[in-house]
Amino acid sequence: TIKAIWFFVLLVSSLHSATRAMDVETMLATMAVEDGPHQKYIKMKDDGTVCDTSSNLCVSKEKAERIRSSQNRLALPRTTEIVNGTYFSAVFTDNMVLQKAPEKSFVYGMVQGGSSATKVIVTVNDTRNSPPSYTIQASLMRGTMANYTWKAMLQSHMMGGSVNISVYCTGCLNSSISTLTNVAFGDVWICSGQSNMWLPVDITFTRNRTYNLLDMPNNRYSNIRTFKHLTTAASDGEEPYVIPPTPEEDWQEIWLQPNSTQAATVSAACWYWAQEITDVYHAENKTPPVLGLVETAWGGTVIEKWLPNNTITNCREASGKPSGQSEWSGRVYNGMICPFLNMTITGAWWYQGENNVGACNSSLFPAGCGAVENNTGYACQMHTLITEWTTRWNKATLGNTPNPMPFGLVTLASGTSEGHQLYMGPFRFAQMMGRLFHPDPTFMPKTMVALGHDIGDPWSGGSGITHVDQPFQNSYDHRFIYRGSGVQYFTQQFMGGVHPRAKQTLARRMALATLPVAYPDATNQPVQAMGPVFVGCNISVPPERHPMLELTVFFDRTKLTYDAVAVSSPSNAILHSWPFDAAITCINGTSMKPRTDIPWCAEALPDINEGVNHRHAIPPISPFEIELNHSLWLHVNVAAGTGPPYIFPNGSMKVGYDQVKITLPLEFTSLEGTPIKYEITAIRYSWAWFNSCDGDDPSVVPCPLGTPLIFGSNSTLPAVPFWANVTNGKCTYP
Repeated sequence: TIKAIWFFVLLVSSLHSATRAMDVETMLATMAVEDGPHQKYIKMKDDGTVCDTSSNLCVSKEKAERIRSSQNRLALPRTTEIVNGTYFSAVFTDNMVLQKAPEKSFVYGMVQGGSSATKVIVTVNDTRNSPPSYTIQASLMRGTMANYTWKAMLQSHMMGGSVNISVYCTGCLNSSISTLTNVAFGDVWICSGQSNMWLPVDITFTRNRTYNLLDMPNNRYSNIRTFKHLTTAASDGEEPYVIPPTPEEDWQEIWLQPNSTQAATVSAACWYWAQEITDVYHAENKTPPVLGLVETAWGGTVIEKWLPNNTITNCREASGKPSGQSEWSGRVYNGMICPFLNMTITGAWWYQGENNVGACNSSLFPAGCGAVENNTGYACQMHTLITEWTTRWNKATLGNTPNPMPFGLVTLASGTSEGHQLYMGPFRFAQMMGRLFHPDPTFMPKTMVALGHDIGDPWSGGSGITHVDQPFQNSYDHRFIYRGSGVQYFTQQFMGGVHPRAKQTLARRMALATLPVAYPDATNQPVQAMGPVFVGCNISVPPERHPMLELTVFFDRTKLTYDAVAVSSPSNAILHSWPFDAAITCINGTSMKPRTDIPWCAEALPDINEGVNHRHAIPPISPFEIELNHSLWLHVNVAAGTGPPYIFPNGSMKVGYDQVKITLPLEFTSLEGTPIKYEITAIRYSWAWFNSCDGDDPSVVPCPLGTPLIFGSNSTLPAVPFWANVTNGKCTYP
C-alpha cells in the first residue's frame, strides 16, 4: 500500500548504483566520443589529453577515461561505507528551495541500520509560524537487510523564510540528527536537456554584467538558488529515487545562493531565465518569487535516454519503422529525473535535440521528423516525455505538482544540427509537436515555447574568432581561462558554433513564454509571449499591380495582441533582390528544373527541392521560400503589409498590420526568350538551417543576433517558422 501511495520503487541496490562525474571536464570527455561535426574541435595530444581547440579547455586522458567508465557502469566503488544513521537524499542540502504554498512539499531519504521497530521523525522549524515548529512521522519503506527509505509530506509554507528541517530515527542503531538549514520556500523548476542546457554562464556573452550585479551590495538576484545534478545513469530496478550521502568530496552536490564565482558554472539558459523573470518583478516594484533551479542536463544525449524505458516503443521512428531499445534506453531518465520525482515542483524547461536531428526521415514535407498523430519520430517522443514526466511527478507528489504542469521547450538554433542541417525545418516543427504555437488550450495547455532559430552563435563557423565581452572585463575575466591573446579578454566558444553563446537573448524569450502561464501577476502590462503566428495566405492579381502577382501572408490577429507584423530592412537591396531573378532565368521552362549548362547558375540556384544553398558560394538571402509547380523551391523577398505607426489614436490598428506581401511577375522569360509560366504550390518560412545574416559568411562576419526577417514590431519576437501548401490561391495548413 505504501509503495502504491508514495510511488517509491526503492531498492537498496539503487543507493549504490549512481554513476557520477564532473562538469566541464565531463562534457568534454563525453562529447569526445560522440559523433558529430564538433569532433573537428576535439584534439588528442601526444600524452592522451583531450582538448577543445575552440576554448582551450582540456581534460587528462586518465580523467576522461575514468569519467566515461563511471557513466557506463552500474555501481561506483565507494572508498568508505555509509555510517549508520538517518540521512536526507543528497538532493536536499542547506540553502535549498522547497515548493511554496498552496502546494505541499516533500522531504525524503534513507536510514542505515534500521529495524522492524524503526520510526523516522521529521521536525520543521519555521519562525514565521505560530507555533514555530511541528513534527511528522515519515512513511517508511524497507529495503534489504537494515536499509530503509523514508518520505514525509510537510505542511504548506508561504514563500521565503530561513527554515530548519531535521530528521532522526528511533529503534535504529544510530539516532543522531541530520539537519537542513536556511531552507527557503518558493518555486522549484527543473532545467533539463543536453549540452546547450548545460552550457555554463561563463561561456556566454553577457556573463560579466551578471557577475557585476551579483557582487553589488544589494544582490538583485538573491531570490535565485541553484542545484547542479551531476551526470548519473541507472538501469531499470536500480533507479536512485534516494541518493545516499556521497563521501567522495569531488562528487558532492549542494544548493547555492550563487555569488559571481559560483554562478559561472550554472546553466546559462536556466540562470538567465530566472534572472529575466526576476527583472520583470523588479521593474514593477514587486517582490520576485524565490526560484529554485535544479539543473539536470547531460551533453550529447538523445531524447530516448530521457524517456522511461517502458515507453520507448510507444513511438516509431520517423520513417515508421518500429523503435528499438538500446543499452542506454531509459538509463538517463532513471539517473537524472528519478531522484527528483518525489520533490514537488512548479514546472520544467527542456533544451535538447541536437543529437536527434539526424534521425529524421525527410526534409521534403513538414512531418519529416515525425508526428504526434501517427506516433512517429521526435514529435511523438517530445509529447511522450512531457506527458510521462508530468504524470509521474503529479502521482509521486500526491497531486501537489500540477498536471498539466508548465513545461517549456527551446527550438534549436542555426548551426546546432550536428551535421544534419537539411532537417532543421521539420525538426523544429517536431519539437513543437506539429503545432505553430503553444500553449494550445485544446492540446497541451501549459506547454511553452522559446524560439531559438534566429539566435545561433554569431560566428557559427567556429573559425576561432571570439567575441569581446563588454563591460567589466578587467574586473572578472582574469579569474577564468576564457580569454584571447594579449590583454583583451574574450568569451571563447565551446566546441564551435554548436553551443550558441547568446543565451540571455534566448532566456528573455523563455521568460516571456513563462509569464502568462506561471506568473501572470508579474506585470500589469500585456505580455507578448510569441512572435507572429501564420494563419493563411491569398494569391491575387490586383488591377493596380498588373502584370504582377501578389502573395499576401496573414498572421493570427488574436495572438498579435498589441503587436504588428514587421519586416527587417535588407542591408543591401541589390544583394537581396538578385537571387530570385537570377534563379528564375536558370530554370528550364519546360521541365522547371535547374539548368546545368550554365556554370554561374550553380551559384544562383538552391539545391533542388531542398531550398538550401549550403553547398554553394552564395548562401540563400531570404528565409521565405515559394515552391513552383510542385518542383522547385526558391527564395523571395518580403515586404510588410504596412508601416508604422501601426496603432491610430483611437486604438484601432492600421490595415495590413497582420500581413506581409510578396510581389512577383505573372510570368518570366527564360534565357532563350521562352515565357515561363508557373504556379505557386507551397510556401515556407525559416525552414532552412541558416542564420538571418544578409548573405555574409558567419565564419568571417558575425551574424546579427535575433534579426529575423519577419518579427513583431513591438516585441521584436520572431515569426514562428511555418510550411503551407497552396491550392486555388489559398494556403492550406498541412
